[in-house]
This record gives sequence, C-alpha cells and structure tokens, in this order.
Amino acid sequence: MRSELARAGIKATLTRTTDTFVDLPTRPELAKRRGTDLFVSLHFNAADAGRSTVQGAEVYCLTPVGASSTNARGEGAGAGWFTGNQYNDQNLFLAYQVQKSLTRNLAVADRGVRRARFAVLRDAVMPAVLIEAGFMSNPAEGRKIFTSEYRQKMARAIVDGLLAYKRAVEQGA
Repeated sequence: MRSELARAGIKATLTRTTDTFVDLPTRPELAKRRGTDLFVSLHFNAADAGRSTVQGAEVYCLTPVGASSTNARGEGAGAGWFTGNQYNDQNLFLAYQVQKSLTRNLAVADRGVRRARFAVLRDAVMPAVLIEAGFMSNPAEGRKIFTSEYRQKMARAIVDGLLAYKRAVEQGA
C-alpha cells in the first residue's frame, strides 16, 4: 500500500514493516505523533472452524456514543465518548469509500461497513478505519490473499477508496 500511496502523491507512515506485534494503543499513538491525516488499520479475517464458507471484505469505523456496536450483539450501547468519536461523520464516510472500492475492484462479497469500539479506532485523533480485507479461513479467498498479485490489487482498491474520500473532502462534499 505504501508504494501505491506514493504513486498517488500521498506519504504513508507505517506502524511496522515486518510481521511483529505492536500494542494496539501504540498504533494510533504513533499516527498522532507523526501527524497523520488518516489512520488505516489493515487486517485479514478468519472464521471459526466449520465456517469456512464465510468470505468478503468489511470495513469498521468507531461506534457513535450511545449506539451498540455491530460486532457486540447489541451490547455496549451505554458506552461513552472516546477520542475518535469527534470524527464520527468522517469515519463513516471514509469507511464507506473504502468498502465501496474493495467490493467494486476486487469483486468480493460485501460484508458492509460496520461499527466497533476497537482500541485502534477509539484512540485515533484523526478519521480512522479498520479494514478486514478478506477471510484467510475461506479456502478460495485464502489462496488469493496469499498471492502478491491479489494483495497488490487489494492495495490499489484501498488507495482508490482513500483517494475518493480525499477528493470528496477537498470538494466539501
């Protein structure tokens, strides 16, 4: 993704460049210290054993104050305000643009924009999303994910979504 962003004239700052663990609260803190405009957390999903047919992409943004999270089975409606809630409108619009681009450009199942109070979203001091770009537990989707060609195509789709968001924000949409 970094090279795709660079081609688009956008500077990317990564929380890591190798497969090492960075504590969840540290990730948005790094973005804050580096003065980033957006926070994107990229992941691949997996379903429980016996549910290998689950597939598709979903993009999460922070749950608004007083609402229940998509992934909480209705729980958490009483949760209070978090730092990231000041960007509720931007978070949702960013998530929508990325989800739309993923489903259009990758022809993956559309699992929708979802809401959650994940630590990386709660603590972000800029518009933020968490992308689940596909299910490694799905045999067909997992095989695609492990190819560099597909990951490059996925990176382009994500960058297209980020650029759509940027254009709309700059035009005052």
